[in-house]
Amino acid sequence: MMAPTLLNFGLLLLAQLHLTWALVPRASATSSLASNQPQQTGTAINCAQFETVVKDQTCDSFQNFGLDRDQFKALNPQINKECKNLIAGERYCVKLAVSSSSSIDTSAKTTLATATAMTTMTTVTKTTTTSSATSSVAVVTPIPFQTGMVNNCIEFWYVTAKDTCYSIAQARGKTVGDITKWNPGVKEDCSELWLHNNICTGVSA
Repeated sequence: MMAPTLLNFGLLLLAQLHLTWALVPRASATSSLASNQPQQTGTAINCAQFETVVKDQTCDSFQNFGLDRDQFKALNPQINKECKNLIAGERYCVKLAVSSSSSIDTSAKTTLATATAMTTMTTVTKTTTTSSATSSVAVVTPIPFQTGMVNNCIEFWYVTAKDTCYSIAQARGKTVGDITKWNPGVKEDCSELWLHNNICTGVSA
């Protein structure tokens, strides 16, 4: 039979352990909006809804979300001007988490990107005038982007394996000199054109 002193000590120790366990704060579960599904680089970080692209889908396929081609590209700046680089199986943004308070004419095509979306670079403000209001919308620099890109860029190109400075310049109606001037990091011979990064293909006046 256990001695009374040892038994009392054991009961006291158990009581202290129980009290300590009761007082230790435990983290509460939190929900996460993260997904393990593929998501295109450059998509707005404050996106509230995504849609997975299937084969042969185009930018015009998202009108059921209330988006025309320009609005869809504004939410996904990594898409090129011709909208020919959609990747089947990748997810693209179709709705922002924040709503706009601007009284912009609904018949006008306006950029939906916001200044807080996803860039640490200096933003360039464009002014869009409609019959009912004037709205200033910040140009958002998509990421990742080529190191050394100029700060006043308003047009971008997502570099793929088939791209060269010459082919990009031809597609955008620019010169190779323009591309290397706005993206000095690519070098004059375009030997440092980074794959899967955005480069500048147009600047503000």
